[in-house]
Amino acid sequence: MLVNTGTEIRNPQLNQVVFFQPWQGKTDSRKKAYPVIINKGDFLVDGRVSNFWYWQRLTPTGRIKGKQEHGYGNFFEARGYLVERKVVVPKEIPIIK
Repeated sequence: MLVNTGTEIRNPQLNQVVFFQPWQGKTDSRKKAYPVIINKGDFLVDGRVSNFWYWQRLTPTGRIKGKQEHGYGNFFEARGYLVERKVVVPKEIPIIK
């Protein structure tokens, strides 16, 4: 089971699972952190702060759900996971005309 350690992480790595905490304002202080897997992004670009990331949400059991999302990072370290991504290429690919 994925666990949010509460430890902030500024520069997660590709395929790292972290908890994303949505930015909170006066009207949305109830938003809770949720687990995501990092697809790409950088904290620094050419020596300047970017902090722009692409990720996909995860279920509490670790399944990837939904389409890719993006935004500015506000991440916290996750524990209790192992990442195994794989691509399956069938022997024959059907030709669509």
